[in-house]
Amino acid sequence: TAKGSASIKGKVTAADSGRPVRRVQVRVSAPELSEAKSMSTTAEGIFEFKDLPPGRYTISATRPGYLPLQYGQRRPGEPGRPVQLADGDRVTNVDFALPRTSTISGRVTDEVGDPLPAVNIFPAQWKFFRGKRQLVRVSGGTAFNETDETGQFRITGLEPGEYFVVGHTRTTWTVDGKPTER
Repeated sequence: TAKGSASIKGKVTAADSGRPVRRVQVRVSAPELSEAKSMSTTAEGIFEFKDLPPGRYTISATRPGYLPLQYGQRRPGEPGRPVQLADGDRVTNVDFALPRTSTISGRVTDEVGDPLPAVNIFPAQWKFFRGKRQLVRVSGGTAFNETDETGQFRITGLEPGEYFVVGHTRTTWTVDGKPTER
């Protein structure tokens, strides 16, 4: 890796409170670096990368419980904005306001209120897909969210928004159509 004299410094705060967020993994990458560099923020939410060679840097911040962001994104899903560094540049105020992730939790029961375990659960949103408005599965949480033995589920890591919760099970029930009374 080429060694330079440029630096990038910034602060990470929580978008909802403005408080510093510690232990955020901040990563810088550029074609001029043989490999990306990363560090954790301090208790004051501060990070600083020193001795960087000139280049076009992409900077990202990630921490569990918060949505990952690239520097320059106004909202999740938008592209970030690279930072151009010349030799000796000292870029400060590369700040992030990380939004917290959203969570949906609930309980699935049958028609008489008994819990349904092992029901596959996933979040969905109305989107235009293949030319028409459809309920589309969205990313969030773990790959396979499933109800536990009490019928409870929890989907984490969601961007703020409106969701529908969809569940399906492969379990089938056979009911005797003519129960006998005694």
